[in-house]
Amino acid sequence: MKRNMLILGLFLSLTFSAAVANASATYFKSDKERDAYDNLKIGMDYAAQGNYEKAIELLKKANELNPSSDVDYNLGMVYRDMKDYENSAKYFGKVYEKTPDDMNLNYYYGLVLLEQKKYKEALPKFEFILSKEPEAEPIKELAEKARKGLAE
Repeated sequence: MKRNMLILGLFLSLTFSAAVANASATYFKSDKERDAYDNLKIGMDYAAQGNYEKAIELLKKANELNPSSDVDYNLGMVYRDMKDYENSAKYFGKVYEKTPDDMNLNYYYGLVLLEQKKYKEALPKFEFILSKEPEAEPIKELAEKARKGLAE
């Protein structure tokens, strides 16, 4: 009986491993794409731990292997967390060119532009959000801050 359970466990383990390998092969079109995904995932793990330099290194490598808006967005977030608003805006801007209707992107892009005192560029990001969520008080405050900056 013990031997049968061991054999069954081994069989299930091998079956699961094969299924995972097959799913990976189906999901990713190439090794390069899989490697890019791995770098993105590990890079974001480093960012969550506060190791931003390593995160940026891996995210940039992911972008070299397979350029994507997901990687650019995450680079924007990491640079924002580092308070490097210029680089953050650069990466958010690349994503914005492709997906200007993304609410989260408009919020974070608007914030980093506001931090750089680029009020004219920030205001439309907040106004877009308000066109979808007119009662969002924090966004109203950010839009007002941008308007006041323009008036100065």
